[in-house]
Amino acid sequence: MAKTNDRYLVIMDPLDEELCALRRAIEILGHKPVTLHLVTFVFDPVCSTGVLKDSEAKTLKKKLLDDAEKVLQETADHMDFRELSYKVDAAWAKRPHKWINDRHEKKPYEAVFKRIAHDRRRSFERGDRHLIRDCAMPVVYVKKRKWPPRGTMIACIDLEHTRGEYRKVNQRVLEEAKFMADLIEGSVQCVYAYPVSTVLMELDIVSKDEYEINAKRKYLPKLESLVKSTAPGVTEFSCNVLPGQAEKEIPRLADKVKANMVILARHQRPGVIQGFIGSTAEKMLDNINCDILVI
Repeated sequence: MAKTNDRYLVIMDPLDEELCALRRAIEILGHKPVTLHLVTFVFDPVCSTGVLKDSEAKTLKKKLLDDAEKVLQETADHMDFRELSYKVDAAWAKRPHKWINDRHEKKPYEAVFKRIAHDRRRSFERGDRHLIRDCAMPVVYVKKRKWPPRGTMIACIDLEHTRGEYRKVNQRVLEEAKFMADLIEGSVQCVYAYPVSTVLMELDIVSKDEYEINAKRKYLPKLESLVKSTAPGVTEFSCNVLPGQAEKEIPRLADKVKANMVILARHQRPGVIQGFIGSTAEKMLDNINCDILVI
């Protein structure tokens, strides 16, 4: 994730009094000579209603932007950025996700850091959903939670698609999980959730235990082989196959092992932003009580 001279965007949420996103970015990247671009978004619909004169609207807009940038600069001045360089900006944007993509096209970022609410019931707001579906770069969603030392990174692997571009996606997930685990001398747990038919169980065609044993025999060796062949650099890992829906089972596993971060892929098909990230995966993300890296 970190390379020399890379740029990373940190979205500074005015409601994030503990600066969760910024602190996590420094924790992850602080040992690298990279640049953090701290941005806070400002928008007042009054400026676009036509009620104000153009000069009045411009004056109001400038005042709001100047005040926001001043506060952001004062905040940054009190932070220890270690080896990082940084710049601050206040941006006028009604739809921040569009501003982010426009800036990324002009001068790419490696990733975006953004805080999400600790309260699961309101974890993902409308803007977050736009960002997670449309953002052209990886997004690190940060929760208000300290990383325990020697913790666990969960890598969500797709066993349904393992060739070509799909293989590259799985490789990227594994590489990012290893990078994060190495930061805290932690471990990587590779996970695949396989489908279970309730109708199959209700008809008593096969017992639940038998089905899960057969599924484990099929999927676990496949998962272990894929990890070893796709990302040979990932040596400290364990594999787990889970019966059921990913949006339910992966959050349960994350809680059980007290995971530091869940790493998952946005792209399932080349050029199409869908697949793992969609309505089903958004439900899963709402239920995860740790940081999330969406690639």
